[in-house]
Amino acid sequence: MSSGDTFAFTGSDTEAFAAAACEQNICCAANLMAVDSLPTLVTDYFRSLDPQMSLASRLVQSAHHADVLGGDVRGRMSAFVRTFHSDPEYRPVDLRVDCHPDAVLQLVHLVRIERAHRFLTSALDEQGRYANVSATQAAYQLAPESAVTASAYLLARLRTEDLTDPELRAFTDELVRQQPCLPERLRRLESAGRLPAGTVEGLDLLEAPHRDA
Repeated sequence: MSSGDTFAFTGSDTEAFAAAACEQNICCAANLMAVDSLPTLVTDYFRSLDPQMSLASRLVQSAHHADVLGGDVRGRMSAFVRTFHSDPEYRPVDLRVDCHPDAVLQLVHLVRIERAHRFLTSALDEQGRYANVSATQAAYQLAPESAVTASAYLLARLRTEDLTDPELRAFTDELVRQQPCLPERLRRLESAGRLPAGTVEGLDLLEAPHRDA
């Protein structure tokens, strides 16, 4: 409820363990639990999390905590998180994982990626180019394994930093090793005027695929 009031109902025929913990703004209900006190433990855990974290992050972290405590005695195959905000400026989160033995852990990963992509959206300039280095860096730090966040961070840096900077060149070399198609993408962006002229040549990327030969 928008008022923050919560409630739950557990029928007498529900298979044990089944229970719920309800308080203002928070309700955790579960059945077929491995631990009968799980709703209270998970509610306490949720309240202990940093309120500066996104609601989706706190929810999936709490779900993972429930898994660690024992969770559903049947095991897990699916998990989802859905959040809404009264302010239309905040887009909803709607993520799910199906048919996976570690569905909750995968959902934790997806929420982290989703948060990183929100930083990427904020990094775009009016021409749709990654231009805010700080925002792309925040996205990359959240999800360094993502080729999207890594590339966005590189593009923002290439548009604003000195190409001779050793750390920037080392970062570029590492991404080229991870993404062999990256030099071609940079060439196309430069040809389209979306990277400064001379970027590819300045980074010595013309022979990039053969550097390790």
